[in-house]
Amino acid sequence: MAMQAVLKKLETRIGELVERYEGARRRIDELEKEIESLREAAAAHEAAAARIAELEANVAELEKAAASGEETGRRAAELEARQRELAGRLEQVLERIDGALAGE
Repeated sequence: MAMQAVLKKLETRIGELVERYEGARRRIDELEKEIESLREAAAAHEAAAARIAELEANVAELEKAAASGEETGRRAAELEARQRELAGRLEQVLERIDGALAGE
């Protein structure tokens, strides 16, 4: 009888170990899936970070172009003002020439 009790106890413990092993395998499978999911998320994050860097570079270029455009606009306004000034002076010169020619 004692032998049968020991065998029964051994059988019970083997059953417990099998259940624990199966539970551990299920947990390993869950963790492997979670790891894969995290790897995918990390790859997506890296792609997003690269895209952000690219967009930041584009913004910097656009800001530089805008600043250059503003400078060009200011320069154009200065040149237009000088052009109006020179046109006024030219009109005065032409009036004097016309007056001199009319006085002859």
